[in-house]
Amino acid sequence: VSVLYWLASHMARVAPRAVAETLPVLDVSGVFKAVVHPTPRPDDAPIARIDFAAIDRAVKSSDGGADADVRRVAQELADACERVGFFNVTGYPDRQLAVERSLDAAVREFFRLPEEEKLRIPMSKGGRAWRGYFPVGGELTSGKPDLKEGIYFGQELPSDHPAVARGVPLHGPNLFPERPAELGALVVEYMQHCALLGHVLMALLAA
Repeated sequence: VSVLYWLASHMARVAPRAVAETLPVLDVSGVFKAVVHPTPRPDDAPIARIDFAAIDRAVKSSDGGADADVRRVAQELADACERVGFFNVTGYPDRQLAVERSLDAAVREFFRLPEEEKLRIPMSKGGRAWRGYFPVGGELTSGKPDLKEGIYFGQELPSDHPAVARGVPLHGPNLFPERPAELGALVVEYMQHCALLGHVLMALLAA
């Protein structure tokens, strides 16, 4: 569910300014109940500017207007996907932005560590869960070593989780490094934010 979030947020970051300014904008300042504001394009075609507001109020509300808002934003999102193919996601809650900044700093700190320290959590220890660190050249693409290093994380699951016990691939505990000490908690919280946003967007796309 977080794939859509990564595509939406990171495509917006790398897109040229002129292109990014023409993309539909999803403002997730609250998350779920939405108010739509048309944003003009050079050709005067309206682009949905979607403001997600107060998910708890929308989900728990008995007011029929909440359902109407959800249907309306679902249609605006579908229109953005069908006409343009991309949209920006903005207005993240302050806590999510703080976690993202802290996670970015912690990951950079990890990759600055000596390689021998990073190799204390190699992917060979991650097993079927596919977790851990790999050095430059440690992964292959079309049989050729990649010129990158990386570290894989996933949903944090204990060893006694049913899926882990059955040996389901890509399920299991993460391999978090000793340094920086805060990296593990930041990864888990960030993934929770991604999952929530992904669920909301997928629900709207399926509406």
